[in-house]
Amino acid sequence: MPRKGQRNSRCIRGHARTPNNLDKYEKCIPCRRQYLRQYHVDNRDKKIENTRQWRLSNPEKSRELNNRVRVLKYGVESNFRPWMESYFRTRQQGRCFYCGKMMVRNCSRYSPRKENLEHLIPFSRGGAHSWDNTVLACFGCNMKKRNKTAEEFIQETR
Repeated sequence: MPRKGQRNSRCIRGHARTPNNLDKYEKCIPCRRQYLRQYHVDNRDKKIENTRQWRLSNPEKSRELNNRVRVLKYGVESNFRPWMESYFRTRQQGRCFYCGKMMVRNCSRYSPRKENLEHLIPFSRGGAHSWDNTVLACFGCNMKKRNKTAEEFIQETR
C-alpha cells in the first residue's frame, strides 16, 4: 500500500502502470486497450459518420490517404507527391488522357466527368505509384479501364 502522497504503480486490476501514465485516473496500457476496443465496438456508427464527415470536408487529404493505403496494400514503389496532381492537370490541360473530354475537379463523387488519378499499368499488374505511370482520367474512362493496361484499353475502345 503506498504512503500518503505516493502514487500507486498498479491499476485496479493489478497491471503495472507506465512511468508516463501514473495519474490515478488514467488506465494502464492493457486496460486502456481493452477500453478502446470496447468503445469502438459500442460507437461504431458514430465513428463511421465522423470518418465520412472528415472525408467530405478534406477531399484532398482523403485521396492522398487512400493512395497511400493502396500503395501499402499492393507493396509497390512510390515516388508520387500530392503536388504532382496539379502538374498532370496543367500538362493535360484539364482533359482526360483517354477520351480527351474536359474534366471537372470538384463535383459529385460519381460524376462521369470527375477527374481521377489513373495508373497506366495497374497495381495488380505490377505498376508503380509514380509520376511516369500516372495520368488524370475521367471517372467514366477509369471505371471502364479497370485493371487493363493503357494500351489494352485504347485498343479495346477503337
